[in-house]
Amino acid sequence: MFSNGEKREIAKAYASGAEPMARKVSYISPEEFLETHIKQYEFWIKGKKIYIFNCMEYYHLAYYISRNKEFNNELFGIFAICSNSNTRVFEEETVCIHNHNEGLYTFVLNCVSTYKGENYGDGKSYIYGPISGHEKEWLEKEGVETKKNVCHILSLSRESAQYTYGKFAFYENLSRYGRSDKYLSNPRDIVVESL
Repeated sequence: MFSNGEKREIAKAYASGAEPMARKVSYISPEEFLETHIKQYEFWIKGKKIYIFNCMEYYHLAYYISRNKEFNNELFGIFAICSNSNTRVFEEETVCIHNHNEGLYTFVLNCVSTYKGENYGDGKSYIYGPISGHEKEWLEKEGVETKKNVCHILSLSRESAQYTYGKFAFYENLSRYGRSDKYLSNPRDIVVESL
């Protein structure tokens, strides 16, 4: 990872059975990980704390972080960078997390990778987090279908993921996703691009 112009190397704490390095990664309990390793995965962007995990780290740890005041204090969100073809299982875990903590964001960026010349991973990414009913209305007007879960913001295909994540990270004047710094009450029936 590169943070503030510095390269930070983070060893994988958890690996799936499909990964060649799985035989070399020793299992560590979530409690031990949070006690001894979590700081390596913590980053600050624009004054907001985030954790960056791979898919199995997210699957093993995010639930514990979302429910622990020490770790979710000042937490903006969790980014999970992965490449898998079973996104449904991870999304079920995300729903569990957001049923307990609606105040943080989850960004699962599921890439399409190549292994031994074959594509791996379906590229289905998603965002969950605090979103108002009005913001869901805006997304629907723009043709974005959201799921019934109150925290579901967006599901992404392999083609749209990079653009949407970049737009989320650098949208300065108005956050469509519920964390606006400039508006106490976001107006209704306004086209976002025209602001």
